[in-house]
Amino acid sequence: MSAVLVVSAAIVISSAQHMIYEPHPEGHQIREPGLYGQDCTPQSGDYPDKCPQTRTGDYVSKISNIIECQHNFDCCLCREMVCGTPALPDCGGIICNGDSSCFGVKDIKMVGDPVYGASLNCNGDLSCMGTKVDGTNIVELYCTGDGSCAFSRFNIDCIVENGEGCPLLCAGDNACEGDPTDPRKIGYYEIRNSSGMTCSHDACRSSTFVLTENLGGAVNCNGEESCNSADITINNIEAIYCGGVLACFGSSMLILNPKNAFALMCTGPKGCMGANIEIMVTDPDITFIEPISCISVKGCLGATFTVTKWGATELNGLEIGELSCGAAASCNDVLIDLGPHVTVTQCRCARNACSGLLGVPSCPKQEAYQPPAIATVDPYPLGSHHHTTTTTAAAAGHTTGAAGHTTGAPAGHITTAHHV
Repeated sequence: MSAVLVVSAAIVISSAQHMIYEPHPEGHQIREPGLYGQDCTPQSGDYPDKCPQTRTGDYVSKISNIIECQHNFDCCLCREMVCGTPALPDCGGIICNGDSSCFGVKDIKMVGDPVYGASLNCNGDLSCMGTKVDGTNIVELYCTGDGSCAFSRFNIDCIVENGEGCPLLCAGDNACEGDPTDPRKIGYYEIRNSSGMTCSHDACRSSTFVLTENLGGAVNCNGEESCNSADITINNIEAIYCGGVLACFGSSMLILNPKNAFALMCTGPKGCMGANIEIMVTDPDITFIEPISCISVKGCLGATFTVTKWGATELNGLEIGELSCGAAASCNDVLIDLGPHVTVTQCRCARNACSGLLGVPSCPKQEAYQPPAIATVDPYPLGSHHHTTTTTAAAAGHTTGAAGHTTGAPAGHITTAHHV
């Protein structure tokens, strides 16, 4: 079957926004530059009213126990945003509902109420993009707008309630994305007392996540290219799910002391292809990992899995219940590097699934697979999947309210190409 290219066309209109530090798509000059080099120029119909510059052109600070940036470009011109202080920890939340609200502000401080905590809600498209946020006693971390929280640096201490922390929710397309080729656009998110993380379509790609004081939950990378090339260090989790196309392609993950019966699920096509995933156990009470599952086409092709347990003995080792390779080329050229007294109980290999697999003696030896000429079309060829780019966003069609915003179809701003 020949590949059919499906394109969702972007409708570019005069009120286009752009990503931080990039030229305006229509060549507009920056009439209202922010303190940190970002473009805070509102478009026709936008009426931001937070942090207006003084008559002399000085930037001002926004200081309150609740900061609401409801309009497009609200708070973009702020010198700093201060919600609560160590002496008066009364922050209830910072709410960035407008498109490009809180855009590019590199001095955001939050100290939440020690009982109820504070919320950071970046609901507008491009909201909180290019920011630097320091937060204490945080109860919610929501990046739901497209491009929200991308190219940012978060240093967050979550509040602990009933033994649970706060999950990092990067639910918008390209939310929490990084660009390691540009030092101004590095994505770095260090969250303490977290409760796992969730990444949507192209969210979390190429960013670094440090969650080494994690309190449960899972790493959910179920959108297309959701954790592509991400660098994730996390402990005490229940599972990793790479369920989207190329979801964890080329990613690097270090999993420290996962929960007993931890599961690694590479279920999306090429979901863990080329990934480097290390599981390191130092807790003697951790003795069992459920499956390493590569059940999709090329799901773990060329990946490396390293599993070690410090101080393991014959009587206190680490058992991997199953390595499952359930589709064509799903475990081809995979390297499984097992430490002393780390064993794989069962290896399941579908036909043509385990050619070149190394490190698990119980896996069957398979010859290199040569597909017939009539079956050589790859439904997910590398380089053909065009990841979402948050380059334009229309003010028309956006309704901003206290609960967030809705983007109407006539003002769409995402161009997506994929093969079906």
